[in-house]
Amino acid sequence: MIARTPRTSRILLALGLVGLFIAADASAAGEKDAEANKLYDAAMNDDYLNVELAKAEKKLQDAIKKCAGDACSPKVLAKVYLGLGVIHFANNKADAAKESFIAGLKIDGSAALDATFKGAEIDKIFDEAKKAAGGSGSSGSGGKGGDTGSGGEAGGGPSKPGGDLKHNPVAEQRTNTPVPIYIEVPADLGVKKVTVRYKPFGATAWKPLDMKKVGDGWGIEIPCTDATTTGNLKYYITADDDAGTVATAGSRNEPYTVAIKNEIDADPPSLPGQKPPKQCDAVGGDCVPGFPGCVDSSCQADADCKGGLFCSKKEGDDEGTCKRRATEGKDWGASCSDSSECKAGLGCADGTCQEGAGSDGPKETKKRLNMISVDLNLDLLLIGSRDLVCSPKDAAGNVSDGSYVCFYTGEDPARKGQFYGVPADQQGTNGVTGGFGYAGVRFGAGFDRQLTQKLNITLGLHVGFAISDFPGSPTAPNSTQAKFGHSQANGFLPFWIEGRAGYNLFGGWVEKMKFKPYGYVGFGVGQVNAGVPVTVCDTKTPAGDNITANQSSNGCPSNGGNGSVFQNVTAYQITGLNYIPIGLGSTFGITDAFGVKAELRVLFMVPTFGVVFQPSIGPVYAF
Repeated sequence: MIARTPRTSRILLALGLVGLFIAADASAAGEKDAEANKLYDAAMNDDYLNVELAKAEKKLQDAIKKCAGDACSPKVLAKVYLGLGVIHFANNKADAAKESFIAGLKIDGSAALDATFKGAEIDKIFDEAKKAAGGSGSSGSGGKGGDTGSGGEAGGGPSKPGGDLKHNPVAEQRTNTPVPIYIEVPADLGVKKVTVRYKPFGATAWKPLDMKKVGDGWGIEIPCTDATTTGNLKYYITADDDAGTVATAGSRNEPYTVAIKNEIDADPPSLPGQKPPKQCDAVGGDCVPGFPGCVDSSCQADADCKGGLFCSKKEGDDEGTCKRRATEGKDWGASCSDSSECKAGLGCADGTCQEGAGSDGPKETKKRLNMISVDLNLDLLLIGSRDLVCSPKDAAGNVSDGSYVCFYTGEDPARKGQFYGVPADQQGTNGVTGGFGYAGVRFGAGFDRQLTQKLNITLGLHVGFAISDFPGSPTAPNSTQAKFGHSQANGFLPFWIEGRAGYNLFGGWVEKMKFKPYGYVGFGVGQVNAGVPVTVCDTKTPAGDNITANQSSNGCPSNGGNGSVFQNVTAYQITGLNYIPIGLGSTFGITDAFGVKAELRVLFMVPTFGVVFQPSIGPVYAF
């Protein structure tokens, strides 16, 4: 037995304290590893593969923040930086990718790109970063079979995808049949989770599936709903422990492929100890529960169900369920209460088996060709600029064309009704400037018909009445006023009628929760008048006599011994009595029969010309 001297005891104590500090430091350095790994996995295995690069970058930046102050082990922090470099590369930021690779390699010189993310271009950037970080050699792979060459997704793919794990892929599978995937993982890897990520033919995003323990390995069946089309289904497998991915079979750039065919040459594939999966019934008998279009899935019309099924729903219900059609059924014209009672190719409509009411395969929903509507329209007349609007004659001495009529609006009881005076030539009076004038509202009802199920041309007839503030003229001019050129204004026409021809863009008038745009042109009978305030200097009395000079007021002029008085009037632009409407609108279905419509109409009034903008809204019923 060796005796301990005081000096020996002090040395042993010091070594013990150093050991404790090292252990404590090592523990502290890895206390955030689990959180960083979780963020890394979410960023690279979910966001990156679904091309949500902004989300992936944020998660990795958050992981770096959590690792601040040596909170993470070098291996984990380096992996996060390398992942950030992959995201920058995917965002076409080669310089930023290289900087992230350098940062990771300076933390852990042995860090290598995961084979899942490798490719010729990114390998080149990684090699440059490794040299810049003080190392040499190639990008590594995190496993075997790292080089991608010209294969991967962009090309035809390598003959044998790389990775650490041995895997015998399924070569082919029938359409509409689950694809079994099986792999054995060495026990010494301590794997806690195995995931297959796959991409159906024609898809743009990878879908993850967690594999389950099957015999001595891990297995899963890719659903038949992702094998409905002939073509190559691609996949690769990752195996994870608590710290992250430790081994792979294939990669995103070097995936395995399964040829999905209508018929296969080899025996049907299966998981160990299990029977080959059955092909999903084309009409939904073996569909994945809840898969749209299959038996007992929700529907609104036959078109929502797969071939051989129809949408069964009770009268008045908005939704039904997809049901099988009976092999034997009633003939055309037989009475029925449900389409399942009719033979294939027929459906139950109006209590009888009919063609087109529900036949095999997806069918267009029967369009509702007739529509009854009620309208509320706002009349906005585009008033043109004009002088001498209240004068009975124009500047050349010709009698006014009658497109403008003026009415007194002042408080003088002697000056009421239509203006029959002669305005003086005073600047700033007796004229209007252009703009929109409110011309009233009109109500209407109409019937429109789409000619046939396939011909979207429409015909319609609409009638209604209008409310206008046009006052009308109860009194004709006297003989003196008539000599000036005045004539009594006609009363306003309160009724309107129009015929129209149009086109339904998508066919049919109303469909639940859908817009149905349409357009039309037509011809109608009606009138639109709009008034604007005007001032005049009237040279005549209400009886038509001259006003003397001493009676001039409000700055109105006196000329040749005659005066003029200031008056407030309203000048109405008169348009019609015919019009050509051009309308664009759309219905929106609240149910398959009832909805609302909105239109913007432009009316070209003739022969007394005017342009009217007419927004319109109202309920509709289609049948």
